[in-house]
Formats: sequence, C-alpha cells, structure tokens
Amino acid sequence: MQSPERPIDIERIEKLIRGIENELVQVLKQTSADTMDVIISRINELKNYINQLERQCLMQNPPFTQMGYVPSSLSEFKELFRASFVGLMRGNDMVEYTGELNIDERLVRSVINYNMDFMVMYSNNKYIYLVKHDDYSLILLTDEYLDSVSSGLVRLLFRRFIDEVLKPQG
Repeated sequence: MQSPERPIDIERIEKLIRGIENELVQVLKQTSADTMDVIISRINELKNYINQLERQCLMQNPPFTQMGYVPSSLSEFKELFRASFVGLMRGNDMVEYTGELNIDERLVRSVINYNMDFMVMYSNNKYIYLVKHDDYSLILLTDEYLDSVSSGLVRLLFRRFIDEVLKPQG
C-alpha cells in the first residue's frame, strides 16, 4: 500500500530551484555574453512561471476541500469523473454498480487481489481505474485519462465515501 499523500513541500522545491540556478550561473560564466543573456532570460521566464504555478497551488482550494465534499452515491462518482461505469466491490463481490461494464469482468477480478491501493489499466480504448480502501474497491471506467491530480481526487473521495458514507450505514 502506498503511504498517505504528503502536502507539497514548497521550501524543498525552492531550494532545488536555487541550487539549479546557482549551477547554471556557474556554467554561464564560462560561455559567451550573448548566450548567457539568452539563457538567463529563459531562466527568469521559467522562474516566473514556477512562481505563478506556486501561487495558483496555494490559492486554489477546490470546493470539495473547502466544504468537505463527499460523494453520497456511485452515481455522483460517475457524474464527477464522466465515467461510463462505476462499481463498488467488497472483496471479489460486486456490491453495487451504475452504468454499463464494457470491459471483461475477468480482467478486473484478476487484478483485484494485487497488493496496491490504486491502479490504472487501458483496455478496449477505455481507462479502468481501480482504487482500494480497506475491504472495498472502486472500479471507474472512463474514455479519458485522468491526470495525477484527478486520480488523487478519486482516491481521496473514495476513502471519504467508504469512511463517511458506507461504513456508517452498515
């Protein structure tokens, strides 16, 4: 199982950037003045872009983090991630699902017992996301690839769904 996600370590990123910048300045001192001006200009553009990304990361708080959003059903997962199928499994048994399972169910069952908490597969032009938490697994079938932030959101919301919606019910 993977360790819990850590917050972004801005200080570490800044130290890495300063270290790279210092190394580049040393290299640039050994090159022509024209080349050095171009490279320094590009470095400054990159620094500005990184600073802009940092500000966006710090300022952006999606509504689900502000409000403590937890999907109340598999239909909400389906809608939120534009999935064609969402299934909830407990062990090897499908407990509940919504949508049409357009993939080989044997494929899902063959990987359900792997020692992992998140897996992405590609089969028949579909992305299959498998998320585990405790005894439960979520199967999410989409046409689109989810980037790392969206994948992290699926994992976070599934854990919240299990802990705050499903477990209290029974």
